[in-house]
Amino acid sequence: FYITDLGILTVMAGLSLAFLKASIRPTLGGGASDGMTGFAKSMADRWTADWRGDAEEREASRARTSKLAPIIVLLFAIGYSVFVFDQVMSMEQTWYSNLFGAFVSWGDILSAVAAIALLSVLHRNSATVGPGITEERLHDIGKMMFAFSIFWMYLFFSQYLVIWYGNMPEETAFFWDRLGPQFLNDKGTTPLEWALSWSAWNFSWERFDQNYAWLSMVVWACNWIIPFWV
Repeated sequence: FYITDLGILTVMAGLSLAFLKASIRPTLGGGASDGMTGFAKSMADRWTADWRGDAEEREASRARTSKLAPIIVLLFAIGYSVFVFDQVMSMEQTWYSNLFGAFVSWGDILSAVAAIALLSVLHRNSATVGPGITEERLHDIGKMMFAFSIFWMYLFFSQYLVIWYGNMPEETAFFWDRLGPQFLNDKGTTPLEWALSWSAWNFSWERFDQNYAWLSMVVWACNWIIPFWV
């Protein structure tokens, strides 16, 4: 079980490093590593060994990344799906969903875009990489965060919607553990009773003290509310 998951993570990490090396080698060899020191400098020197000139290196980088990219995308989608099925879904003994793999994988992509956005803002005045962080590129990253956060929320709501309209109480454990009973309808409650309970805004903050409800609300705010509005 764990050997499989660790193997998936190891392969994905190796391919990611190979892609990073291939994509950044022309930049490092073109002078971006001149101001580096310590470990960063030694790594840049290793990654630019046997330099063959700017034009040839750019062409080689383009060819190598174009081969690695589709492999990484497919392995990322399949690998992380298997990983979260094993590590997360297996703990919910009555709940299963094919959509969950896509939901978590897309959350990972959203996290990566957010990390790129933060690093870009922090290094926009850098002498080495700063000139490449233009206003247009920052705007593109912002649009990607906006779109990816919407799609992440769409997948989460799709999960909830299917369980709700399909009336599958055996699958509500997924939301009970994460949101508490706030958004769940007890079996046997009539639609009228449910509507009346919300008509008076029968809301209780204490319900969020159960399980991981507050943590889930923070995740929801960080992954959707803040990226969507900010």
